[in-house]
Amino acid sequence: LSLITDIRADKIDQKRITLSWQEPAFPFINNTEYEIKYYEK
Repeated sequence: LSLITDIRADKIDQKRITLSWQEPAFPFINNTEYEIKYYEK
């Protein structure tokens, strides 16, 4: 498991957000997946 770092919210609208991040130093070869979870407060 490799964790991502440097997560940035590049653009925020009323219903959308654009995220970007630095890839892990050692991502799984051709099998990299990301899961983003959203929770309302």
